[in-house]
Amino acid sequence: MKKLLILATPRSGSSALYQAIASNYFEYHAYYEPWSKWNHVLPEGEHIVKSLINHKLQWGHIINAYDKVIFISRKNKEAGFQSYKQAQYENNFVDKYKPNSDIPEAPGIREHYMKNHERLEAIATDRIWYYEDLFYNRIQIDKLIRYHNLKIRHVNRFYDYFKGEYAYGY
Repeated sequence: MKKLLILATPRSGSSALYQAIASNYFEYHAYYEPWSKWNHVLPEGEHIVKSLINHKLQWGHIINAYDKVIFISRKNKEAGFQSYKQAQYENNFVDKYKPNSDIPEAPGIREHYMKNHERLEAIATDRIWYYEDLFYNRIQIDKLIRYHNLKIRHVNRFYDYFKGEYAYGY
């Protein structure tokens, strides 16, 4: 593997997957959301990239430039949306939080979130992995590792990124 792309919907555990893989491929450059408006860089050399589906309008040429692409999303889209709504409202996409069902729904936010899922499903050229499987089922983590032929040096460290206590409240 020379270049790996993790392409995801928001609130899908893609950052945990990115960190788990990057911690085992430390000789690779790791780029976190390089096509976002906050962190625009050009990935070079052997590298791992994590990006969200909404960071670019077209993905075909980028997907084709990668040896390996891992697609990740949520099975429970409503729970994913609630997590996204809270992260947007609190402007915090990183820290653990307690679910707050009193957060108002901003106009258009649900449509935006659901459109991300539709886009990922439409462009996925391979299997889509799910947050619910990775955070609650070690067997699925092992399947992902085998399916993508990932060379994991420290499997227990890899598993640690998917502990239940790190899962989102929704």
